[in-house]
Amino acid sequence: MQGIEPVDITDDARRISDTHALHQIAEMYGHFMAVRMSDGSSDGIAYPSWKAARSHQPTFYQDRVFPVQIQREAMTADIAQRLLNYWRKCSDAGFRPPDPEEFGGQEVQPILPDKLENFS
Repeated sequence: MQGIEPVDITDDARRISDTHALHQIAEMYGHFMAVRMSDGSSDGIAYPSWKAARSHQPTFYQDRVFPVQIQREAMTADIAQRLLNYWRKCSDAGFRPPDPEEFGGQEVQPILPDKLENFS
């Protein structure tokens, strides 16, 4: 098995990791934060659903944010960088985070890679 190739960690990824950690301290597990693809920033609010998180973003940013669900496990800067790279590649390919209203109000997310080495 080959090792996972390292990625250059940016301040954008550190910002995502730090915000996720703050939500963990507040025990907001299962909630969502909306992260901007441009710089990894968030509005700092943990929303109960991706639908709520997306709808509270300014219209300009709604297609430029992606959901991060707050988990009990730590999100390292490395994982945050891989997630950010994934969403940026999706965006560059024309994919936009789904609008829950388009799917009858249901939460819809793309299938993310299940192995860390597939995030690169």
